[in-house]
This record gives sequence, structure tokens and C-alpha cells, in this order.
Amino acid sequence: TNSLMNLDPKHPPPPPARPPPPPPPTEPSKIDVRPTFIQQWLKQNKDSLNVKSKDQQQSELNELIKKESVFPLHIPASAIPQARPLISFFGSNGISEEIESSGGCASSELRRPIGSSSRIEEKKNSERTTDAASDASFIHRTAVEDVRKIAYLCATYKSKMLANRHEYEYKRQVRINKQHQQQLQLEPGSTLSQKSEPTPPKYHPEYTPLSAEGNKIMMSIHGANYNVCLARAACPEKTKKLVSCWKRLSAKESAALAEAGLGEYVCLEERKEVERCIGSGVQRAVKDILG
Repeated sequence: TNSLMNLDPKHPPPPPARPPPPPPPTEPSKIDVRPTFIQQWLKQNKDSLNVKSKDQQQSELNELIKKESVFPLHIPASAIPQARPLISFFGSNGISEEIESSGGCASSELRRPIGSSSRIEEKKNSERTTDAASDASFIHRTAVEDVRKIAYLCATYKSKMLANRHEYEYKRQVRINKQHQQQLQLEPGSTLSQKSEPTPPKYHPEYTPLSAEGNKIMMSIHGANYNVCLARAACPEKTKKLVSCWKRLSAKESAALAEAGLGEYVCLEERKEVERCIGSGVQRAVKDILG
């Protein structure tokens, strides 16, 4: 009967139900704009995600060492000549401060070859008196000039050594501060005080990206470069003999000596000759200064 009633025009079917009204629009101020868990995690781990793998870091460090080292890398550190008397002379006579204030840029006079006779020629052509006092004063100026030339010549290695030292000390302090901060979080009632963040050194395209350990290695490399450069500038012939001795020693032999604690005996006589030569040169310069 129901089907017949539906077909009867006197009993039309009921109208379809109206759809429910749409929900009211959400106010913009109530939209949840908080970052998702994934976004938060990626933000917190951004630095670690950008860090290169240890193998990649080591490979790049090895390439940098090869590029910047001025001595055979298989030579033990203890076999590198030490130019301490010359370095002390730079400091006690204001030469180090002079180089730092000038940014390591030498004047045209200091760029003349070491041992240049330009002053002698100027003196011969001048009309100044040539008494003993003026001669002694001239010798003093020439000796100090040559020492200053040596200092400027090798200043770049000292600058690179200091740049890596600053990077190493900064990164080491950041690591210590991070450990300190973690300890504070684990011990809320701790009496430890908050440490201030160290000031980062000026950005260097090659040294800043290195790890603290990488900077420590490069600091040692450029410290050795500085000493070798000073030795070559002050005593070129004797240093040439030392380098020849280094080259005669194979990497395997050098490693065996170093492992046995005998690294300092590598080319010992040649190294001592260089160091004696440097010391004698500083003594002559001091005598010239004292008159």
C-alpha cells in the first residue's frame, strides 16, 4: 500500500530534508600556527644536520695541511728548528707590536732583499761626515733593518697560527659552556653560576669551519711554518742543508724514530747548526744595538 500511496497524486512524496547549515567560519586569530613536532625537531637539529661527516672533515683537513705546510709532513715536530732567540728579539724590541699595528704590511724599504746594500750605497753618495760615531749608528740601523725584514717576511705564518689559536680557544670555551649548561639543567638547585658566551673570532673561510681539534692541528702546523720561515730567512744555507737531510729520510723511517721517542734526533746536527746560526745572528744584532 505504501508504494501505491506514493504513486497517488493525492498523496505526493514528502520534500527532501534540507542539508545542515555550514559551520561558521573560524576566526583568523584562533588558527593554530604553532610549528609541528617535525618542524621543531628540524629547527633544533639544524646545526647538527649541516655538520659534515668525520671522514669528510678529516679529508678536507688533510688537504689543507698539505696545501699550507712549508716542510715535509713526515718530519717529527721535535725535529723542527726553533727560532726562539729571534722571536724574543722581535718582542723585546717592539718589532712584533709594529707588525701587528701595520697589519703585516711592510714598507718599500723593508721589502728590499735581506742584506741589501742600499743603505751602504746611499751612505757612500751622501755628504754626511764619516766619523766612527756615524759609522756605528749606520751599522746599528742596518742590523735592525734586516731583523725587521725577517719578521715581516714570516709574519703571515704567525698570523695564521694566532688565527687558529683564537678559533681553538673559542670553540673549546663554547664546548665547556655547553657542558656547564647541561649540568645546570640536570641540577636545578645547583649553586653553579651561568657562564657568559665567549666572543667569536673574526670569520676565516678556511679556519672557522674546522673543528676545535682541526684548529689545534693547524695551529701547530703554522707554528712550525713560522720557525722554518725564520730559519730560512736568517740562515738560508744552513737551513737548505737541513731540508736536504729531511728529504733523505723516508716517512717510514721518520715514523719509526718518532714512535721510539727518537724524533728529536732526526737530522740533529743540521738542526743544531741552524739554531746556532740564529742565535749568533741575534747576538750580533744585540751588540750592534748596544754599540
